[in-house]
Amino acid sequence: MRKELVRTGPAPLNLPFSPGIKFGDLIFVSGQGPIDQNGKVVAGDVKSQTEITLENFRRVLVAASGAFWNGIRAPDNGLPERSKRLFCNE
Repeated sequence: MRKELVRTGPAPLNLPFSPGIKFGDLIFVSGQGPIDQNGKVVAGDVKSQTEITLENFRRVLVAASGAFWNGIRAPDNGLPERSKRLFCNE
């Protein structure tokens, strides 16, 4: 199998990494954050920054496979339950 870099625009903050790697049927997405199309951090509250971060994640998956939901697996990040409720629930 061949490794392919997934690109969605300029590298965030001019860092030397790709936002994603496609290896066969697998897509590995690097850490995403509230970065705009110009590679700059977007200011805002936690809700707006989370929305931008998830949109960046979606763009990587679409660029790699043409679809957003082909199945997502993420390890438990170890956040205490109170933090999960605070940051993960509307």
